[in-house]
Order: sequence, then C-alpha cells, then structure tokens
Amino acid sequence: MNDTSFTNALPPVVETAPGADINTPTGTQGLFIVCKSAGLAVFYDPKSLTQIDEIRLPQFPHEVVLSPDRAKAYVSIYGNGQVGTNTRPGTQIAVIDLAARKLEGFIEIAPYCAPHGMMFGRAGEL
Repeated sequence: MNDTSFTNALPPVVETAPGADINTPTGTQGLFIVCKSAGLAVFYDPKSLTQIDEIRLPQFPHEVVLSPDRAKAYVSIYGNGQVGTNTRPGTQIAVIDLAARKLEGFIEIAPYCAPHGMMFGRAGEL
C-alpha cells in the first residue's frame, strides 16, 4: 500500500452503541447499489425507487461498505472473475462521496489484490 492519501482522510471515529452493527445500517436518505456486471454504482430514491444518479466504476466492483459517519462508500474493485478464475484481479477500492454522488478517487492496495470482505472496525479503520 503505497498511496496513503486516503488513509489520513478517513472520518473521525464515532463510538458504536453496544450491539449495533455499523456495517449494515438502514435509513431514509437514499439507496446505494453496486451493480457488479454493469460496473456501476447507482443511487435510488428510497421512496419511489427511481434512479437518481450513477457512477461508472472499473470492472468489476464487488462489495460496498459505508464509513461510520455514512458520508462515504468504499467499493472494492475485485477483478474480472471469481475465486480461481480471476485472471485480472483488481487492486483498488473506490471512494465515493455519497452526498455529492461523486467518485473521489481510489485507494491502491497493490501488491494485494481482489479486495473482498471489507468492513470498518470499531477503531474506524477500513
């Protein structure tokens, strides 16, 4: 991990209530979906379920986790296949500003590849 520019920009840690799961929140601000095969991050209105916006991502996005303050989404760029058939594994995590609905940039994780199973720890680290 050579690029640490986003590491220092992570949001401050907010104490998690006992028993709460910070990785599966619910809310009314919007619906954010990652479309793996289409290579998109899509925003929907939570009431009407109409599409509001979309962001083109590198092929193939895989999972999403929200920052503890719910301001950013982190989307793993897994690669072109599945375990055992991923001939071009990804080495990035996309950083998306949810309020602005904009791609801020990428966290480069090389030499590690095919990011999978992301979550935030109680100390705020991704």
